[in-house]
Amino acid sequence: MSELRFDSAREAVDLLKGHGFKVLREIVDPVNFGDAYVDLKRKNVQIRIVRDRGEHFVQVGSTAEPEKWVSASLVLQLLNVREIAPYQLDASSATNLVRMIVGVVDQLESAFSKSEWPSTSTKLKELQLRRRKERLGF
Repeated sequence: MSELRFDSAREAVDLLKGHGFKVLREIVDPVNFGDAYVDLKRKNVQIRIVRDRGEHFVQVGSTAEPEKWVSASLVLQLLNVREIAPYQLDASSATNLVRMIVGVVDQLESAFSKSEWPSTSTKLKELQLRRRKERLGF
């Protein structure tokens, strides 16, 4: 893939590529508010950077279950990485989140390996439920 059309993700993508991630696909939909995503992979870890109606998200997945994506901030919480600032929805915040991810990429690869994925997935579900209770009260 030569030129990234999802321009607001360029810095985050370049950072990931610099740490051994390869771009798998890029989808840009100019009709629907410029929504876009780019998927990258390194060993058993997938990263998806999403722009949805101008808001940016970073998701992480395991190649053991390629259609399942989890919020990167939740994954960082699982790995005991404290976010520097509350997560925002702009492109620079997504890039900052990617910086934190590459800082723990070895831990991430271990947790998302085929053998560890079932346990990791269960822990992520528990964190997700706890987070929802904290934020929404149920």
